[in-house]
Amino acid sequence: MVVGQHGRLVHRRWISKETISDAPLLQSAELGPVIDTVSMCDVVAALRPVPIGKYGVTVVALSALIPMVPVIGIQVH
Repeated sequence: MVVGQHGRLVHRRWISKETISDAPLLQSAELGPVIDTVSMCDVVAALRPVPIGKYGVTVVALSALIPMVPVIGIQVH
């Protein structure tokens, strides 16, 4: 992953104080500052495969079932 490689290069350059001779990824204007790339990675990691959670499913199911309670009551009686 490009973001991970960029983060490792920044760590080597600024934290470990290594001299990195050939690192075009560090000069890439598309990646921006490290905080931006970390933020993008966090947003992607937080994405859910389905846009509705358990609470949303519960609300929709109850909204559909509550009007049926009187009908079920009539059928049972």
